Amino acid sequence: MTNKNLISLITILFILVPLLLISGPFLPDLSIALISFFFIYCCFINNKFYLFKNIYFYFLFVSFLILIGDGIIQFISGKNILGYEIVEENYASSFFENELILAIYLSRSLSLLFGFLI
Repeated sequence: MTNKNLISLITILFILVPLLLISGPFLPDLSIALISFFFIYCCFINNKFYLFKNIYFYFLFVSFLILIGDGIIQFISGKNILGYEIVEENYASSFFENELILAIYLSRSLSLLFGFLI
């Protein structure tokens, strides 16, 4: 796929996001995820690695890795790094203790992480 076709596809997906919001949350989320994937793909194809040299991107990326790792440890062992136990079965809370917002935090902050790439 050439860059011109890829940019056209990204533009079409971006224009369709408001219309896709009517259908529910899946299609707009899929559209945004595809736009993000194609952006990263274009960066690697065109060797534009300088876009990833942002202190905020690295801070958010490291915090994501720590939260995901702690969530996995808590899910497998029943306790996280700080000793918080699982509140509800099959739901890891990581550093949020009794609030089951780990997945919500990660999914909503992921757009911010991709925003720092732009």
